[in-house]
Amino acid sequence: GIVQNTNLVENKGAWEEMFECLKQYKKSNGHCVVPSKEGQLGNWVREQQSQHKLLMRGRKSPLTDERKRLLEDIGFEWKDPQKVSWEDMYKDLK
Repeated sequence: GIVQNTNLVENKGAWEEMFECLKQYKKSNGHCVVPSKEGQLGNWVREQQSQHKLLMRGRKSPLTDERKRLLEDIGFEWKDPQKVSWEDMYKDLK
């Protein structure tokens, strides 16, 4: 019980810390599209996108509605623009 609660608090702090890093990245670069080569922040962004996919499929995810809203409020891209599918491109043309 107690150990699990501690992990949740640590995870929440880590998420918020990375979110702050993303806000700084956006302030410097004008967008939230972080390349994978950016290390920890790039990996974190990919993880948020993966967690969002799970939510869209009705699966459990640590991405809460509040976190989703916070990310969307700063212009977060749920799809990696470097990995846009052919179908998505086709839909955009219609």
